[in-house]
Amino acid sequence: MKTIGILLCITLACCHANPFGSRIAGGDEAEPGQFPFQVGLSITKENDVWSWCGGSIIAKRWILTAAHCLNRAISIEVWLGTNKVNTYPIPKGTQKIVVSDQRSFIKHSNFDSSNLAHDIGLIALPVEVMFNGNIEPVNLPIVSKNYANYTNYKAIAAGWGRIADDKPGTINDLRFVNLAILELETCAMYYKKGLVEEKHICVETSNGRSTCTGDSGGPLVLSGTRVQIGLVSFGASTGCQKNVPVVLTRITSYMDWIREKTGLQFATDELDLSKFY
Repeated sequence: MKTIGILLCITLACCHANPFGSRIAGGDEAEPGQFPFQVGLSITKENDVWSWCGGSIIAKRWILTAAHCLNRAISIEVWLGTNKVNTYPIPKGTQKIVVSDQRSFIKHSNFDSSNLAHDIGLIALPVEVMFNGNIEPVNLPIVSKNYANYTNYKAIAAGWGRIADDKPGTINDLRFVNLAILELETCAMYYKKGLVEEKHICVETSNGRSTCTGDSGGPLVLSGTRVQIGLVSFGASTGCQKNVPVVLTRITSYMDWIREKTGLQFATDELDLSKFY
């Protein structure tokens, strides 16, 4: 999750942006195979800058992540099928795919790094992912004329990011956190005018439970399903455990873009979402 300047409506305190993403703070360690669609991205950028992001498998040759994770990237190691990353020797069953062709890093054409508008991207893999019990694609939302706004739904985010504001650095073990989706109007009150829009989803953070630095690009899925409805974009630069909502890119706003860039087709059957309130 990238941190960005905020405007708290109560304190009127303005903060500055940080170029790195967030991590799971106050969450729980994931079980093996619990999130088979989750990938870790070890990213080498220009000027020998290194960063870490998350992503999701949407097809054998495609990874979905945040556009800001791909900004100035020159090479990416994609870790699949494991809860333990940056571990050597590589755990049995883990796949690690190196992507070094910058044409494989596809950012939304309207992505704006200054305010993280249209913060969505794709990685085209040079080889097909070998699916197994620990490596499986996530489900994207059904194509519909009337998408839910998901307010008050329960969802789960996972990642290898920071586990607390006072514990810097990414971790090797995947963690997850249960979060409630917040109405956009309330979320927007915490940020500068115009930063939060309809193409976003916000999640409430309380009791120190949140995504944090290093979780950028990772999927937000509806609880009890593998349906990805968001990907981690930005949060408050004051910290991950300050009860400020986290902002994610809303997947339903970009289904046409994903289909255009990948050529993938998506389900159109109706899904009963009422049980996720």
